[in-house]
Amino acid sequence: VSHLAQRLLDEIPKVRH
Repeated sequence: VSHLAQRLLDEIPKVRH
């Protein structure tokens, strides 16, 4: 289940921006 890590990495830049 690496989709969780990928999603987190994709959501982090959105919040951090």
